[in-house]
Amino acid sequence: HLGPGWVRLLERAASNLWAIHLSADDEEVVNYQPIAEFAGSIISLLPDDDLEHVLRTSLLLPIFFEHIAGYNPEAFHNLIMPLAAVPEIFIHELEMHLPEIYTEDVEGDVRLERMRMAAQSVGHDLLIKDGRVTMVRRMED
Repeated sequence: HLGPGWVRLLERAASNLWAIHLSADDEEVVNYQPIAEFAGSIISLLPDDDLEHVLRTSLLLPIFFEHIAGYNPEAFHNLIMPLAAVPEIFIHELEMHLPEIYTEDVEGDVRLERMRMAAQSVGHDLLIKDGRVTMVRRMED
């Protein structure tokens, strides 16, 4: 298992939304969040047993859902891939964060869209009914 210092480092990295804006050419500015992207890369290298242990005992998932709307697309994808690799833990944490979604202004809501992507990554969909967001298992084709 990872030592407590490594786990704390990953938690801090996943919560760090520091961004650097680089210009690839004169027209396009690319937004990087190297610290959060680094956390996702390291987490993805963990063996299954270590990953499950870290997800059960650390604050990585609560931190991820707390910052879900603040990640750039690359950091979001780097983090969601390994974090969703243990679906039962991921689903439980996702369900705990559903009441935080405000459905009054769903048009263009980054948080809601990212939560939908998170649900889809583990075979579920989000439904909005009467102002409440619920998660349901996706129907098999």
